[in-house]
Amino acid sequence: MTNTNNPALASLARRLVMAELAARGARNPENVESIVAPRLRLDGSGDLVAVDHGGSVLPGKLLSDVLDDVQRSHPSLFRSPLPAGKSQGKEQSNPFAPGPGHSITEQMILWRSDPERAEYLASEAGLRIKPLR
Repeated sequence: MTNTNNPALASLARRLVMAELAARGARNPENVESIVAPRLRLDGSGDLVAVDHGGSVLPGKLLSDVLDDVQRSHPSLFRSPLPAGKSQGKEQSNPFAPGPGHSITEQMILWRSDPERAEYLASEAGLRIKPLR
């Protein structure tokens, strides 16, 4: 997690993340936490908010959104897949796949906010994209 100046608050945030991962059936919560933690930040009010790879806050995205993304993009890290009710319309479609969900704008947003997921979805659509790493 970025922006953890207060050790007590950081410890509480980590315990919250670990509890959520356990509730979602993470096979190895410590490994999954290493994927989730860089995508989270404590805001001024002590809430965990999602950040992109540059550290900018993603408006409206919280811990549950980050965990949904990780669970969707790395299903093998969890004992069970993301429940169908957790998926939300636009996030459910693949912007790289041909059809009504194809969106270059969504591809660019996804590529900037979550390159690993963008690579995964592009490969599902039969495309090969190179990471920016």
